[in-house]
Amino acid sequence: RRQATRRVMNTILSSGVTALFGVQMNVKPIQAACLSGDTNEECIGVYKVPIDDAILPYVGTKDQLLRYAPDVRWVPPVEYPKSYAEACKQLASDLERLGALEDAVRSNADFTSVGKLMLEVGPRVTVAGRVVLDALYTMEAQAQAQAQAQSNDNNTKPSMIAYKVEAALDELLILFGQTDIALGQAIRGELGAVTVAQISILPSVKELVAKYKDFVRILPAEDSIPKNISSKRSSVKR
Repeated sequence: RRQATRRVMNTILSSGVTALFGVQMNVKPIQAACLSGDTNEECIGVYKVPIDDAILPYVGTKDQLLRYAPDVRWVPPVEYPKSYAEACKQLASDLERLGALEDAVRSNADFTSVGKLMLEVGPRVTVAGRVVLDALYTMEAQAQAQAQAQSNDNNTKPSMIAYKVEAALDELLILFGQTDIALGQAIRGELGAVTVAQISILPSVKELVAKYKDFVRILPAEDSIPKNISSKRSSVKR
């Protein structure tokens, strides 16, 4: 059973590395992977094991990771915010932290510091976004059920707020991944001279920060979410 599980983990890691670099590498795939939340410099631009409840039993503790993927460095699983309000505060706080990214790329070409900040903030955006979506979809389901009960109309259309937030989150996370890859290429010298790398990366950084602002802007106000609605993820032990 252990061998079968290890094969599953290797398949996950191998497919991620192949998707990232476009070829199947001849080295062991887990050597080119990091856990999400690992802010070590060598994780910039490499495949990240997804934040996924299905994978958590294999990577949630040091012993589990050592058993199934011993060449991957262990870091604690990324913590989920406990509520919609906490998730919104976390998203706003991390957006502020990204405010200096553009200057760090343009003035200092400090790709490593920028990359390490991205490694930290990206997974936090992922989990906070999921908590937000849980709350919004739950609220919409309850509102739709109440409207149907009052009108006896089973064709009541749900609000599109949660859908719009989810689409914006997906777009934002794609930009995090693309910028992370570009930063890794710049650090390894694959984009050419420093000035060329700056010119290549700066638009991605500017777009990421702009999309992040747009994402935070469309989130419903905290006081519009009923107090009895909480994320199903906040009760999961991690």
